Amino acid sequence: MDAYILEYRPMLLSIAINLLGNIKDAEDMVQDTFVKWFERDTTHVVQSKGYLITTLKNACSNFSRSGKRQDEFKEDLIIEEKKTGFFPSDWFDFDLENDLAKSYATLSKRLNISEKSVYILREVFNLDYQEISSMLDKKAENCRKILDRAKERLTEQKERFQIEANKHAASFELFREACKTGKLSEYISNLKDEVLEKVR
Repeated sequence: MDAYILEYRPMLLSIAINLLGNIKDAEDMVQDTFVKWFERDTTHVVQSKGYLITTLKNACSNFSRSGKRQDEFKEDLIIEEKKTGFFPSDWFDFDLENDLAKSYATLSKRLNISEKSVYILREVFNLDYQEISSMLDKKAENCRKILDRAKERLTEQKERFQIEANKHAASFELFREACKTGKLSEYISNLKDEVLEKVR
């Protein structure tokens, strides 16, 4: 059963957002990546994570060149074409680390803390509104509105906030670990602290 690969969704979505700068397009490309995985014979794939990352980056690159987007695609996008789906793990660790860092910085610059918190918990970690409501002490309906606003902010591609280096680095480290392990408690605690700090 290949359902385990769906655990890579947070990672892939972060990469796609960084490459495309547009949540709707990013979600489409991630969905397309999973569709291709399930449609193809992937029994030969040694590194599923690497295969998915490369498939996603190729999809984003092709989408950019198709004319569906007018924004300039990142010129330094590295596309590794390997028929076996095998890539050195150290290359992927380095590449993924940079992609995640850039994506997280983009969210932090475009969204306020409430928008970023709701967006990440809902879109990246796929929590339902009741869970988010309980975690952030906000009404579920309010969380829905915040998410809609966050998506609008991301499509504007406008930086609204400066990030504090130390706090951002600490927050990203917790986010990275949450993506890697699926354990969200420490990251959620950090988000709560950030939300409360802005309220004070």
